[in-house]
Amino acid sequence: MRTHRFILLLLAAAAVHSASFADSLPPSREELPVDPRERLSIYVDRLDSKEWFDRERATLDLARDRAVEERFVIERLTQSVMTQEQRLRLLRAIETRLLILPKGALGISMKKHISDFIDQDGQPIRGVEVVDLIPGMPAEEVLRVGDVMISIEGEPFEVPSQVSSLIKQYWPGDEVELEVARDEMAADDDGVRRSRRMRIRIRLGSTEQLAQQNRSSRFTSSDRHRDEKRVYDYYQQYGPKPRLLNPPENEGSPMQVSAVPMGLDVDLIVQQLIADRTAVLDKRPGAMSEAEFTRKWTRYSQDILVILQQNTFSDQDRMTLESLSARIIELMSLEP
Repeated sequence: MRTHRFILLLLAAAAVHSASFADSLPPSREELPVDPRERLSIYVDRLDSKEWFDRERATLDLARDRAVEERFVIERLTQSVMTQEQRLRLLRAIETRLLILPKGALGISMKKHISDFIDQDGQPIRGVEVVDLIPGMPAEEVLRVGDVMISIEGEPFEVPSQVSSLIKQYWPGDEVELEVARDEMAADDDGVRRSRRMRIRIRLGSTEQLAQQNRSSRFTSSDRHRDEKRVYDYYQQYGPKPRLLNPPENEGSPMQVSAVPMGLDVDLIVQQLIADRTAVLDKRPGAMSEAEFTRKWTRYSQDILVILQQNTFSDQDRMTLESLSARIIELMSLEP
């Protein structure tokens, strides 16, 4: 039994090394179709590769691929029958994109409602008014307080939150075109202000830069909170469901924790492991083989260690994940 655990611990240690290397992988140079659904199908196939390294790389490539929009991934999660790992990795790609990878940022605060009016020349203006410019961010150099942003790369807004969503589809350093209505004083002294439509090219900063420049901004924190809530809801709605909600009798109580990283319900994971282990030991019809059981839960432990490498968790959540990984390794033993 000690030898078996030692081997599993070696596998877990190797996973840490592989995870650290995989997180630093450059984007794959594989030629992909233009159609986003076809691109996504290729990623989904790669997520079912026999090699852990290939599955990990496909997850990161999908997270980086802005051509495959979030809505296409959710559409696939809604319609397709996939393995548990494919489903979890699609969700993790969304989580990585929204919460971990750098995203474009302008550095503005906006009114909470759409501005809709007719300017002095009789032209309709509909957009989002800038009310503040954050020092050190790109918008400070090219926009003014009072500017009304009409569109980004030709795409108009229905609600102010679309500005953030559209900008985040681009990488830091990307250049985008803004259409803006700007009030300027008339040439005479009658004090009349006239709006002038103009197009501005701007090179985006990053959300990390925005957080550093504006640590106390409610705008920044609420934006992050909105993304976290979206990821949490995706895991709850589309994450794989365990086959057994209660552990077998006399197997002990599942772990109880107050908070865990999104997408990881510790109670359900441990309950599922116990159920799989019991089915294998009892040789129930349809149960996995011992090799399949070991392979499945070794991979699960490896994925948890990969998540730990992201260094975005509180000490409490990090301890919870480390305990969960250790608990999985302990329960994986099939010796009586």
